Amino acid sequence: ELLKLDVIHADETPYRVLDSERVKDYVWTFLSGKHTEKPIVLYHHGSRKGAEAWDFLTGFSGYLHCHQYPGYLRLSQQDVTLVGCMAHARRKFCDSLPKDKARESDVTSVANQGIHYCNQMFRLERAWEDLSA
Repeated sequence: ELLKLDVIHADETPYRVLDSERVKDYVWTFLSGKHTEKPIVLYHHGSRKGAEAWDFLTGFSGYLHCHQYPGYLRLSQQDVTLVGCMAHARRKFCDSLPKDKARESDVTSVANQGIHYCNQMFRLERAWEDLSA
């Protein structure tokens, strides 16, 4: 049912399994959008190889909302449009701030400008979340 939707969200997160030979395993999350009539969330455990996404999403065509991890790129060979995640993009701006600088101290820095623009988009998104398509 999830693969029949026009929009799917995907993400993968590392976790440590005790008594495992591997240092990290990953939980992959595949879910419908929040406005879907019947919300769906699926979890898959495995490696971070792009084959995990490819295997699960084979047959899907539509928009895949993800953070542009290269493992998703192969999906563009089928009828999948990758849609970037601004929360992940914003995190990169935060990561680029010098550790000894306060986030609001230098509004002229490129990193702070990026954070500011992302925050503006998030405010607009929250204001519009109940509008119809």
